[in-house]
Amino acid sequence: MKRKIFLLSVGMILVMVFVQCNKCGKPKNLGTVDFISTDLSIVPYSGTEKIVFKDSVGYSLYFYSGYRKFGEYEKDHIFEYYYGECEPDYYYIRNNVTHFEQANNYGYLELELLVYYYDNAFHKLFYLQIQYTDSQDWVFDSRFAFNDLSVLMGIHADNVSFSDSLFVGPNKYYNVYTLTSNNNIKTAYYNTSQGLLGFKTDEGLLWYLKN
Repeated sequence: MKRKIFLLSVGMILVMVFVQCNKCGKPKNLGTVDFISTDLSIVPYSGTEKIVFKDSVGYSLYFYSGYRKFGEYEKDHIFEYYYGECEPDYYYIRNNVTHFEQANNYGYLELELLVYYYDNAFHKLFYLQIQYTDSQDWVFDSRFAFNDLSVLMGIHADNVSFSDSLFVGPNKYYNVYTLTSNNNIKTAYYNTSQGLLGFKTDEGLLWYLKN
């Protein structure tokens, strides 16, 4: 009797698995999403540059030995969380990363473009990371949305502002985004023609681009 009950239970489980598999079907590849040229132009670096920032007393920070490359294509499901249920349909997406090392490997500068599917739409992000070390670690780490016109927008209402012109140190620039973070590098200055123009710590120390 126990053997019959066991075999019956196994049979029911196999039927349920079979029904579930047929109910789900095979998830569909809905296509590939890539960045267009105006997206890529948000980051004006090739990865071969040597970028130098100076402070008010003459110290310098160097970022170089860089690269720019696309990541591997990865699945991005149209539902982020599906908790073991039917695997949803998906797109293939990839990121684009530009990375520079700081002298002596004490830090780095990284600019990444990301795209993901959420709430029935694709969203594009610009991810900026700055890190260097002197008496402590200094970090800027924040993400910003952008649209097809290469306009940066705050994910939070107050973390992006735009100026037609702005002095960063002794240098005057045009079409400047002021980007803010919750890290100890509080502010970064950026435009899409020259890249990172400078950044300021929470102690008020400004590093500006050496032209």
